[in-house]
Amino acid sequence: MRSVENSLARVGVNVGFARAVVTGMVDGSLRAWESAGGTSYHAVHPYGMSLIWGDTVDAEFDRIISHLQEGQYRSRDEWLQIDPRWADLPWERELTRSIGMSGLSIRQRLNFEFEPSAFLAARRGAVPEGWSLVRADESDYHRSGSVVPARFWRSAGDFVRHGGGWRAERDGFRGALAFTSFRFDDDLEIGIETHPEARGQGLATAVAARMIGDLLDRGITPIWSCRDSNHASIALASKLGFRPTVRLPYYGIARASTRETR
Repeated sequence: MRSVENSLARVGVNVGFARAVVTGMVDGSLRAWESAGGTSYHAVHPYGMSLIWGDTVDAEFDRIISHLQEGQYRSRDEWLQIDPRWADLPWERELTRSIGMSGLSIRQRLNFEFEPSAFLAARRGAVPEGWSLVRADESDYHRSGSVVPARFWRSAGDFVRHGGGWRAERDGFRGALAFTSFRFDDDLEIGIETHPEARGQGLATAVAARMIGDLLDRGITPIWSCRDSNHASIALASKLGFRPTVRLPYYGIARASTRETR
């Protein structure tokens, strides 16, 4: 898999979810198309995020579109990103023609760059009165929600071993969690989940700031990305010293059963 990892490293944007699939960190799927000019790939993370990249995407474009249309690998709605080198190929036109407007949506995703000086200058993340910050443990793996560790790791042990996180709690109630969604070498992507009954209290800022401070002490770089319509995530990232750098289109492809009910 080393050649696949090397190819992925040349994409040049935040693709931790694809690397998790390539390295076997999660149980995703990986498809390859080989030709004389090289190889192209499609990695699908079990959370639904996917990436197409490689040296011959243009040459394999028709076969890739057919693969996406058939969607036999698709167990849930998919969020597809494209290697920026091939962003100008007619993805929207061909996906609309082959999948249909009812099964396709087009959005934008933001990648951020972390600026330690901005984080340290802001000193955000005071703990709201009555709440405590506690290092995450294996019990946090089973937390319910849409962005939670169980969607990114095979087991609670893997979650804690590869980075864990921090949670805010009060009287046994867990209000917010900042956690490791991907970890490779000295880069770690942060996920955030706040309980609906605990929103608006500054808990997400507190747990994220505590986690980032801990990462910096260990020489680890925090990574952040989100869709451009997630205004709460963008505002939180700005508070924590992240600056948006790259905006990428991505395509929402509904799995067949979902499409039929729309």
